[in-house]
Amino acid sequence: MDVRVTVAGDDAADQLLGLRAWLLREDALRGAVSLCVASVARGELGTGTDTLQVVAGSVSSAFVASLVAWLRTRVGAVRLVMRDREGAEITLEARTVRALDTAGLAELTSTLTSAVEATGEQKRSEKDKKR
Repeated sequence: MDVRVTVAGDDAADQLLGLRAWLLREDALRGAVSLCVASVARGELGTGTDTLQVVAGSVSSAFVASLVAWLRTRVGAVRLVMRDREGAEITLEARTVRALDTAGLAELTSTLTSAVEATGEQKRSEKDKKR
């Protein structure tokens, strides 16, 4: 299952590159995270990077745990948006995640992992139907 992750807020491009580096520190995620380069029209300024693509599949729990940990370390107004290929979207804000207690973090991690895995299950089911 592919998840596309964008970052909005203070220094979004730098934050996205920081998130990529953070995720790649996790052994299970090496090879599952790639930077998507956005096209920049001629004559326009832009960072050229705006999205991470994560093949979450069997590493969804490692991906979610690392993502939540990264958000907890952010300072300032950082918003993260995860989208699957069908356009289903989950938005998280660093300040909200930082404010969670242990039970809230466990619930968030469980909910996100289930959402990522459910999308992967749906994709596998659709492929099986086509066969």
